[in-house]
Amino acid sequence: MSSNNEERKRRNDLRGELIDKFPRDRSYLLPALHFLQEKFSFLSDWGLEVLGWHLGVPASEVYGTATTYTELLLS
Repeated sequence: MSSNNEERKRRNDLRGELIDKFPRDRSYLLPALHFLQEKFSFLSDWGLEVLGWHLGVPASEVYGTATTYTELLLS
């Protein structure tokens, strides 16, 4: 499988998990960030992008929230 296909699959898998676990509501931003941290041990750019898409939160707000909390690790 090419790296583009692998990345697309990872994004789609994450979208499915977020849909199952979190309603599409910005109030779930922090719990969803913690979920990503637990799942991957850090927060990747693509993970933050998928999370923002799911919750309907601008990328700047997702990134700003992620950098505010020292327990959240960015890649």
